[in-house]
Amino acid sequence: MLQQIVTVYPELKARLTGVGDPLVLRLYDRIIVTIRVGCRERLETQAREFQSYLWECLHALNWKDIHSSYRDAYGMAALVVACCENESPEKNPNYSLAASIKTVDMGLLLGSDFIRPLLQELAATLQKNASLSREGNNSVVPSTKRKRQANYRNSIPQFISTPIPIPVGPGPKSLCTPVPKLSRPSLADFYHEYLLPGTPVVLLGCVDHWPALNGPRSWKNLFYLKTGQY
Repeated sequence: MLQQIVTVYPELKARLTGVGDPLVLRLYDRIIVTIRVGCRERLETQAREFQSYLWECLHALNWKDIHSSYRDAYGMAALVVACCENESPEKNPNYSLAASIKTVDMGLLLGSDFIRPLLQELAATLQKNASLSREGNNSVVPSTKRKRQANYRNSIPQFISTPIPIPVGPGPKSLCTPVPKLSRPSLADFYHEYLLPGTPVVLLGCVDHWPALNGPRSWKNLFYLKTGQY
């Protein structure tokens, strides 16, 4: 994948020349040189610096005013970062597959169509690895879960000897008890008289002040509120 980035170097550099930002060209040239030399540790650091600088450039102006070549470069930087992260993940104690997928996803989201095919290729590989990882974890989870459940069952007699009473409100005396109606109660009354005891109540007039119901902006047709259709 890194060699493919070197292959598109002349075309992308020509596109970046139109930006008029010499720092972008210097950072890009530095990354290409590091890829050719083969210093992977330095490459990831440089790619992250380039990505951070491009992030600032992309958010410095309105999106419509951003030069498209900045998006070309951001997609390339995200691709290099993700490639470095996934080259030897077993040697990196801080490696996160989810973080790599997010890096590629941001490259697809903010990058342009120029580098998109390479990002999509890497995204497909990472998604496949994620599926394999989930399958591998699922094969281990059942035995671990059973052991955890067994330990929990064995520990219950040591901590719980008598049932713990749970306080509940009295509620209505029977199912036939009529539910009281209350017109615009104060918050304190509703809280202490009905919410805390758990007593049901029908509230009236609490939304009469909504502009949707009264005033010049009131909604004329409330049928969709009842049916969920617009």
